[in-house]
Amino acid sequence: MEQLKPPSHLSFEGNLAENWKEWLQGFRLYLIASGIDEKAGKVKVAAFLHVAGVEARRIYNTLNSPEDDVEKLDVLIENFQKYVEPRKNLTYVRHIFFTRKQEIHETIDNYVTDLKNKAIQCEFGNLKDSMIRDRLVCGIANEACRARLLREADLSLKKCIDICRASEISEQQLKTLHKEPVTADAHTVSKEHKLRHNYDKQHHNSEHRKPKARVKSAPHTKNACGRCGREHDKGKCSAYNKLCYKCNNTGHYAKFCKTKSTVHSLEETEDLYLGIVSVDSVHEAPWTETVTINRIPVTFKLDTGAQANIIPRDVFNTLKISKNHLRSVNGNLITYNGHVMNPDGKIDIRCHIRNEKHTLPVYVTQKGSTPILSKETCARLGLVQHIPAESVDSEVCMSKDKLLQQYADVFSGLGKLSGTHHIEIDKSANPVVHPPRKVPAALLKPVQNELKRMEDLGVITKQDSPTDWVNSMVTVRKPGKIRICLDPKDLNPHIKREHYHLVTVEEIIERLPNAKVFSRFDATHGSWHIQLDQESSKALTFNIPFGRYRYLRLPFGITSASEVFSKRVQELFSDLPGV
Repeated sequence: MEQLKPPSHLSFEGNLAENWKEWLQGFRLYLIASGIDEKAGKVKVAAFLHVAGVEARRIYNTLNSPEDDVEKLDVLIENFQKYVEPRKNLTYVRHIFFTRKQEIHETIDNYVTDLKNKAIQCEFGNLKDSMIRDRLVCGIANEACRARLLREADLSLKKCIDICRASEISEQQLKTLHKEPVTADAHTVSKEHKLRHNYDKQHHNSEHRKPKARVKSAPHTKNACGRCGREHDKGKCSAYNKLCYKCNNTGHYAKFCKTKSTVHSLEETEDLYLGIVSVDSVHEAPWTETVTINRIPVTFKLDTGAQANIIPRDVFNTLKISKNHLRSVNGNLITYNGHVMNPDGKIDIRCHIRNEKHTLPVYVTQKGSTPILSKETCARLGLVQHIPAESVDSEVCMSKDKLLQQYADVFSGLGKLSGTHHIEIDKSANPVVHPPRKVPAALLKPVQNELKRMEDLGVITKQDSPTDWVNSMVTVRKPGKIRICLDPKDLNPHIKREHYHLVTVEEIIERLPNAKVFSRFDATHGSWHIQLDQESSKALTFNIPFGRYRYLRLPFGITSASEVFSKRVQELFSDLPGV
């Protein structure tokens, strides 16, 4: 066992609670496998700190463990457990368990494993298996399998999992079988023959104006179809019952239409697509633009799905334009639902759009339609702009940098709310003066630097004159930094709170069902933005080995700090909807 490799260091990145569970399990196995578990507690504690890594040892130095427990591994693990795992909300943990459903393409085994892991935190006790079984029945994606499980009289967890696995396997096997070629039976052949007969009859009617020609039957094997242009099996043409936009008959696509056009023109011969012609809607106003033609304003709809500019016949007649200017066209206008419109003609109209002169090619159509500006015209005139996704990302980044540059004072330093706050202290309270607490030699320089930083920010200031209240200072060591806090354990009981209601997570969630866009407001150092008056500032004096300081801003740890800060913030944003 000399070559046994210990687990890697405890990772403090990501989900610390989950990292701790996995690491602790590996460490316990390592103790047993290496034989260290049989040695003295001091050796096991040393092994724990060595394997856990530098970050874990830094946290260990801040843990206030009794001296007689420093050689007990169980006590050390318990202290780390309290550090890495926050207070558990059992109601929320069970809510997560009861709302867990099987995801699309998630296997039964993965779903069951996740349910079992979540059930460990729910403290179900003897009901754990039955709870997992019930959640499995209610959360699986396969409705047929759920119905099968509900028919079972005495359904256990093991039996439930077995049935789900069997259903999953059989479903996969059925999908495989459906992919294999099958031989058509008599009913299938008869149905295909009938469908082919109807198709040929329709196609014959569509070509009654052509000289009769012999049409070869499509072979049973795949081949290019003369009606849809694709390769497919016999009787499976996608052009069945499809309208040909060229001859207005069914059974083939316009691209493969063999009927000669009876309309002659010197211009366009291509069909143009219209995304929409007329829609009655009360939900949303369409995008429109006023176009002035012969000093007559005409409202056009901006339609990015249209390939042509159109104007109805009745509107065209009011523009005092001679019909002799209309040019015939060899093409049709096709609406989104396949309806074919035969335009009266095409004309180039001189008009004014946003005080600028333009010449637009416009098709004159039948009555009842809506004046439309096509996608090409909207883009050319700058009425609609297409922005690629890459450009959007670039503009967002540019706007963010511009915003940070324009409001640099908001994103640097420490903010300050208007006005001052007064802390009400019970006048019958007896002031307490605490002696300074010792600062470890290794932390002396970092503490001095942090005090200097806080003084430069205007959070604290040196206090020379006597004060009634003198509190202690608490040093909290964080990864890569030092946090200095106040310890007002004797002052807090005598502070008169405002008892302002703090909004809970549940109350916030109730307002979010229809929310789609979220913004996060992060106030740096929170309550430090609130200034204190002179009397309150002196009451928050704290003692250190090399002098005294007092807070000029509202510190953390004061019993009323969270209420005061929440009240001020809500007063600032109360007039904004959605906050």
